[in-house]
Amino acid sequence: MRVKAGRAVAAAVAMSTVAAMSVVSSASVGHASQLPLATVVSPDPVDWTPDVEDGRVRQTATVGDVTIAVGDFTQVTERGTGTTFDRQDIVAFDSGGAVSTTFVPQFNGPEIYDIIPSGDGMTVYVAGAFANVDGLARTGRVVRLDVTTGAVDPTFRSPGLDNRATELALVDGRLLVGGSFTTVAGQPRTQLVELDPATGDDTGHLDLSFAGTQNGGVTTITRMAASPDGDRLVVVGNFLTVDGHSRPQLAVVDIAGTDATLDAWATQRYGTQCSLHFKTYVNDVDVSPDSSFFVVVTTGAYSGGPNSGTLCDTVARWELGGVGGGQEPTWVDYTGGDTVTAVAVTGPVIYVGGHFRWLNNPYANDQVGSGGVHRRALAALDSRNGLPLTWDPERQKGWGVWGFRVAPEGLWVGHDTDVIGGEQRNRLALMPVAGGSALPAEVTGTLPGKVHLLGRSPWPYAGRKVLYRVNAGGPRVLAIDGGPDWTADTSANPSPRHGWGSVSASWRQTMGRTAKVPAATPQSIFSVERADPASAPEMSWSFPVRSGTKVQVRLYFASGCSCTNDPGERTFDVSIDATDRLDDYDIVADVGHSVGTMKSFSVVSDGSVDISFRHVVENPLVNGIEIVRAKAARDPAPYSTGVRTHRFDGSGVTRSWRGSITSSSTNWAGARGAFMVDNRLYTGWSDGRLLQRTYRAGVFGRSKVVKLYGLSAFSNDLQSTYAMFYDRSSGRLYFNQAGESGLYYRYFTPESAIVGAIRMSGPDDVPGIAWGKVRGTFLAGSTLYFTTRSGRLRSVGWSDGAPVGKPVTVSGPGKDGRDWSARAVFLLAK
Repeated sequence: MRVKAGRAVAAAVAMSTVAAMSVVSSASVGHASQLPLATVVSPDPVDWTPDVEDGRVRQTATVGDVTIAVGDFTQVTERGTGTTFDRQDIVAFDSGGAVSTTFVPQFNGPEIYDIIPSGDGMTVYVAGAFANVDGLARTGRVVRLDVTTGAVDPTFRSPGLDNRATELALVDGRLLVGGSFTTVAGQPRTQLVELDPATGDDTGHLDLSFAGTQNGGVTTITRMAASPDGDRLVVVGNFLTVDGHSRPQLAVVDIAGTDATLDAWATQRYGTQCSLHFKTYVNDVDVSPDSSFFVVVTTGAYSGGPNSGTLCDTVARWELGGVGGGQEPTWVDYTGGDTVTAVAVTGPVIYVGGHFRWLNNPYANDQVGSGGVHRRALAALDSRNGLPLTWDPERQKGWGVWGFRVAPEGLWVGHDTDVIGGEQRNRLALMPVAGGSALPAEVTGTLPGKVHLLGRSPWPYAGRKVLYRVNAGGPRVLAIDGGPDWTADTSANPSPRHGWGSVSASWRQTMGRTAKVPAATPQSIFSVERADPASAPEMSWSFPVRSGTKVQVRLYFASGCSCTNDPGERTFDVSIDATDRLDDYDIVADVGHSVGTMKSFSVVSDGSVDISFRHVVENPLVNGIEIVRAKAARDPAPYSTGVRTHRFDGSGVTRSWRGSITSSSTNWAGARGAFMVDNRLYTGWSDGRLLQRTYRAGVFGRSKVVKLYGLSAFSNDLQSTYAMFYDRSSGRLYFNQAGESGLYYRYFTPESAIVGAIRMSGPDDVPGIAWGKVRGTFLAGSTLYFTTRSGRLRSVGWSDGAPVGKPVTVSGPGKDGRDWSARAVFLLAK
């Protein structure tokens, strides 16, 4: 873009044209995102953008074939030729990356903060801390430049801001300017003003009083974003009140009328203190293309995560439709103590930049915690729930991204380091739409359709003679044989456990099992243990059993600790009713390390079955205890492993069949709820895993373990889950817990198969629905279907994460003779 004509001649022609033109404006012209992008941009930046050699790029604007970058820098290198140009804080280049030799305005003062197109196809507005441009009067803080020549538009005269301008927005023919100023043209205007976009005059239509600071410094609007419908302006920065009303660091301004007013929308969530190192910790804001929500990003250091009430080092979504004060975020994504500096919302996708290392990381400080997903300094989030998408170009960290801009060609990134996507892109990059990827359709199935039932329980349970089951050291685990569940291990339930000081431990490795372990024993029993340190009294249990009753006592063992993975490193004694049953028992010598086994002993109760453990070498341990009547010692048949199908139209079954599904020899007895999205079936399992497999034309593909990123809490959830379903409207995975009244949910994004780190409470029991007893669920449109222990199928309306209306029975043994009992139920999604 090297214009040969002399600069003076070009400037005269351009300015005469500009003077005759009126400003053309869409509803809202901003800098982060004003247009929706349905796809995720490519992680591979284009090759032609010039390299900015120092400082940082704060923002870009494109007018026709010209892109202009601003910030605080001194040199720019043309990528194609390697030629380096001196450019003070502003540079123009064409769509091939050629640096303009005619656009060289000279700014007298430090740093340019923002730039936006004027809407006339020829000029841009520029804001910053500069005193003047090219030495011309009334060009300080805000100026209008020709994009070809760099000449100042003489018809637009800066009204005289007494301090820097940091932000610009052009909304329905109104030029809004934010910054640190307190007067404009000698009149009080604190931090926000509306200018005539043609003349630069103060219109007087925006006169709000911003006051106070979060933690010292200067009252400032650092960023702002106008809603594309032109009704609202969201501002963030270092302030506490607006017109005397509490608005700590965030305020919404109603700009729909002639005179702007403070909107009633308010929150106090940014009024809490983060690190005292930051004068303000709210860094950036952007509004969604449909004007329904906005997203705020912060710095501030780790301050306790979701239980602290603070929003330090987070990304948070807020609904613009909220009314009045006390607004709360729709969701919050925590980085674990790292800064997020910039955000852009494209609709389904939110792009964030900073110097973070992880996302979905609420429970750790300056390290990866449970659920934390690695994303280095640049990431894309699902706008429904804030979870990371697979897009992961990585950026050399530095301090952060200083300006995003969404354009038809892709995502412009102004930053302060040299590498994005593994390629050298000094301080400026364009992540193109070309080569990007479409988000999945998330087809979850419709009715009429096929409902598959995985596994089936024998009912009534054939082994009712099981008296006790204890998951020693662990939480409740659901039975997979139709019998009583394995209860959580507490000091008083299901039996008195004596001896203070015993400890529990869990293991992540895959455990084997010997043939002595009954097939219906949940594998998760071996992933947690109760052990008895030498400093504690001997560990023992007492189980009340009617005197004279013949029982079989089953003790389950597995050596999980690498500290005792060789024979002789752990031995202990076990006695039952004061009779030694195991002497110097060595699990590793018996069956090996990380292998589960079972030892069975026949006992006649004297009114109580007492089990005691004694130290020999290291600490005694046990993984599970089961007491069964001797006459019922033969294990009941586990849940059947087959797949049944009901063709269902929403009100009744039109056909049922079994045996036509190829299940790849899968034993569905351990399934813990299921849901299907885009031909992928997700199932929870009794061992705490979440599995994914394809399912097409009646054939299940090979299962793959969904990576949970150390989210052991969700593994525990799965072990006690009967039913789950996915609500794609909110990106939530709902599930129940055995014996608990409420329904829970975690966020879930099928595109990346990432599960939210935070468990949240959904609706509690409602008349006609005891969530803890639901045995299977599927969601079809706005109707939730759920099965019961008796094999019935019931339905209830579902809206905004809660049931609507009264549940009704639509099918079942007492209605149409159909049986809906299963280990997991899902609606086929073609």
